[in-house]
Amino acid sequence: MYSLSVSIHTAMILFPIMAAFITIPYVLIHYHRFGSVVLFRAIIFYSFILYLLCTYLLVVLPLPSFAEVAKLTRPSTQLVPFQFVNDIEMYTKFSVWTPGTYWDSFFSGAFLQVLYNILMFIPFGIYLRYYYRRNIFECVLLSFSLSLFFELTQLTGLYGIYPRAYRLFDVDDLMLNTMGGIIGFIMEPCFVFLFPSKERLNEISYERGKRVSVIRRLFAACIDWSILMVTAALMHTVYEPVSVFNVLLLNNIQSDVFYAAMVVIYFILGSYFMGGATIGKRVVRIKVVDKKGKKAGILQYFVRYTILYGLFAPGAFYLLRLFQYINTDSVTRMDFAIGAFLMIVLAVFMILFWGCMVIRIFIHGNLFLYEFASNTCEESVIPQPKKNKAMD
Repeated sequence: MYSLSVSIHTAMILFPIMAAFITIPYVLIHYHRFGSVVLFRAIIFYSFILYLLCTYLLVVLPLPSFAEVAKLTRPSTQLVPFQFVNDIEMYTKFSVWTPGTYWDSFFSGAFLQVLYNILMFIPFGIYLRYYYRRNIFECVLLSFSLSLFFELTQLTGLYGIYPRAYRLFDVDDLMLNTMGGIIGFIMEPCFVFLFPSKERLNEISYERGKRVSVIRRLFAACIDWSILMVTAALMHTVYEPVSVFNVLLLNNIQSDVFYAAMVVIYFILGSYFMGGATIGKRVVRIKVVDKKGKKAGILQYFVRYTILYGLFAPGAFYLLRLFQYINTDSVTRMDFAIGAFLMIVLAVFMILFWGCMVIRIFIHGNLFLYEFASNTCEESVIPQPKKNKAMD
């Protein structure tokens, strides 16, 4: 019981870290395949990851000291099948023909160890049948493989970290774990009859994928700008003023020129010659088209990305520059008035932009100003499956 408590507590600490590394690939894969991320599907996936983490930690924790392991002389393997039957007979008074022995034997260590090894893999069989749509043969193979991985983890002393095995490699565990997976597979309908099937989850995902959400756009933008920032980092080795820091903050004239060149080459020309899709958009499978669904023209791309990445995105840095300029000692009254006016106009545009961003999150439809000005929109290019075709 102490080992179980330690394992669960440790899993609760490690799981958020694992989730942070898994989330971005998970979201990108689902955006690329379905065009959306369904919350219930994500809950199933992350609960499966949490289950595997808890099971693994239950196998390896608590960790002994190296000195304790070095002093161990007990056998590291138990290769006799059904040895657990002998253990139950030896350490309990269990008798099939004497019901009075059942209760006491049930709470014995020998019996509970058998029970835990079975129960530990029942969820695995349920997940395999319900979410991963595996058949009984695959369930047996995968349950045995996972159990073998755990047993080898113990046999190798946590992959050679310890001088010898600190837990027993038991062939009975392989059989009992595999049995647990089979039981979970058989019992799956009893646990998930209220849940939507995976086919239904796929239908919901495809249906939602028809709409291009703000988050989906943001993931595409993050991919695109990650590529551009890597390019800026590489350029920094050739031309020092072009650093990631300078480009992001528009610190000097050279970074301004480089930033403008990136927007023109990557977003405007790139979108035009790549059918409306940058690399990031291709990953999440969206593209820019005109309001009639046809290919947008080069002028439309120019208006769209000039407003978005030439005005709104760096707007905060423009405001900062204007503020610094009008607060210099050498500024004239006329320059101060012009600078203050430009700050007000820019601030209004920024409020409108971010206000539309917030509204767009809660209300469907193309409400962004740069889309209205350029007469463009973003559409999903996820191919919709045929109604009569089974979705895995």
